[in-house]
Amino acid sequence: MLYFLVFGHLVIVLNALTFGSKNRALPKHGRVAILLRGQAFRQQWMNHVDARSGCHDDSIPAQLKCTDSLLKHIVTPLERNFNTVEFFVVNGIDKSACPNFRNLLMPKFAKWGGAAAKEFDSKTQADNMRATLELFKDTVGGSDYIAKWYDLIIILRHDAEWLSSITEWPTAEFDKLNLFSLCEDGFGRHQGPKENCVNDILHMMPGSLWKGFRNAVGSRLCYNPGHRRGLGHDCYRAFARQVGEDNITFVTDWRPGVIPHFGGNGILELM
Repeated sequence: MLYFLVFGHLVIVLNALTFGSKNRALPKHGRVAILLRGQAFRQQWMNHVDARSGCHDDSIPAQLKCTDSLLKHIVTPLERNFNTVEFFVVNGIDKSACPNFRNLLMPKFAKWGGAAAKEFDSKTQADNMRATLELFKDTVGGSDYIAKWYDLIIILRHDAEWLSSITEWPTAEFDKLNLFSLCEDGFGRHQGPKENCVNDILHMMPGSLWKGFRNAVGSRLCYNPGHRRGLGHDCYRAFARQVGEDNITFVTDWRPGVIPHFGGNGILELM
């Protein structure tokens, strides 16, 4: 089910500072899309090491903390640089099963000019990612429009708590396709170079790279429901083919430890 929430637009203007240097500078006076994917109110890692499902009442405090951290550490710095921020939000749980999404989560975005949302029963990360990208594309009017008018697109998960400002991500380059990090070092097939495995918790790019990114998603090894349960860990080669390896970077050179440990990177922690 697709619905729209439209509210009065408010951009917080604090100063004219452009953060960063060289091609690491945030956009200024631009247009930014934040795409939220996955399942909201998921069970927490510390309690459920295996597969986690969404929309649990006991995860309400943790989920709202994650969403607040997104607004503080990502949205606020973007708005300080005079950017307009828009939200496109998918929850991979049927509407009837998750009233907390509409009652508690979506009101967090009420002060922004527009928010588009979709709720559906998501079986894999592949169909969830595809639904998120299609919601964005269909809402704004197609890939050509995205490529022309969006300065930055950030694709995130609901269950990430952001610990530091986007201006402090150590190796991010905002004119490239940014992935979060390499996968676990010394852990089976995940170890080794980027071609082996990348962390799929974040994707960030300028609109000029959107078409290549979209073409890669759903290809044979990248968010394909027939490959590794539809995960995005094997996407690097597909991304490199579509946007060029010189246009890909990572926001940090940190690597995670044993699954599901994300501690110590200083950027995010999974709830």
